[in-house]
Amino acid sequence: MEADKVDTYRDWSKPGLGYWKEQGPAYGEEPSIEGFIDTEWNPEDKSQIVKYLLSAEIVAATSAMAFPCVICKQKFHGSVCKRTDGRFYWLDALAHYVDKHHLRLPEGMLKYMRQLQFAPPKIADPSSVVAKLRKS
Repeated sequence: MEADKVDTYRDWSKPGLGYWKEQGPAYGEEPSIEGFIDTEWNPEDKSQIVKYLLSAEIVAATSAMAFPCVICKQKFHGSVCKRTDGRFYWLDALAHYVDKHHLRLPEGMLKYMRQLQFAPPKIADPSSVVAKLRKS
């Protein structure tokens, strides 16, 4: 890791993750993805983390063309989904960043996934859960 790089993942306490300032001017208030990249981070349970990120409840979906990878520029095909496990919410692309680019998730998020044994809970009304999380 670069000596002057800020490791945002260490202090990240917000429930939402997956929007990056590198996505363009409309995302200027979001964190830089660089603060979440840790090339030395390679947990043994990474495949379970990726699966968890892709299997939580869908809150909303839209065209994937709006959010190509900000690192490798891969175009995501199909739809982009916002997901939640009731405590956190994120975009599907977060799984790509974890799997392909060493994006390190905040410890609180990892701890919660592991406590659930990588089985996201079923949520009756995921939209209202995310609305509450965004206010917190």
